[in-house]
Amino acid sequence: MKVFLVIAFLMIAASAKADTVYTYTGNDGINGRFVLFGAPVVSEMPVAVDPLTYFFTAGNQVFDSSNSTAYFEIGTTSNGTIDDWLFSAKNQTDGSFFSEFYGSGSEATDAVQYNGVNTAYLEGDAGNWLIAEIPPDPIIPTPEPSEWLSMIAGIAGLLWLAHRKGLVLRR
Repeated sequence: MKVFLVIAFLMIAASAKADTVYTYTGNDGINGRFVLFGAPVVSEMPVAVDPLTYFFTAGNQVFDSSNSTAYFEIGTTSNGTIDDWLFSAKNQTDGSFFSEFYGSGSEATDAVQYNGVNTAYLEGDAGNWLIAEIPPDPIIPTPEPSEWLSMIAGIAGLLWLAHRKGLVLRR
């Protein structure tokens, strides 16, 4: 029984991780955010990530989880702050955007295209990232009807056993 309780506690504790929101503000009109499951990514080398959801605007175009396909690759500092990135998206109306940064301002590029024509392009000026964690929903234990039935049956059984053994006080 103790082993079962420990396993149940660990399962509940593991499911209570906060999601991480990364918000990007570009210097050329690319702005947005993406959400990753769990704690912030900590990887000095860029790694591909698969966001739960994302939403970016680039000029008058919107790129999100429902209308586009995207690729995200990030490298972070020891506290999870993004310091290297590559992300790109293509929506269903021939729009696309691309942003990358690998360590120095001269290596930063933000580009937005529509129908193959650059509508915004900025090189050498990296955007900024903010990181935040979304706290998980609180777990509020609520007895199920079957639990109530089990408790009532258990108490009734103990009272019946006590009555049968003559342990119940009679007047």
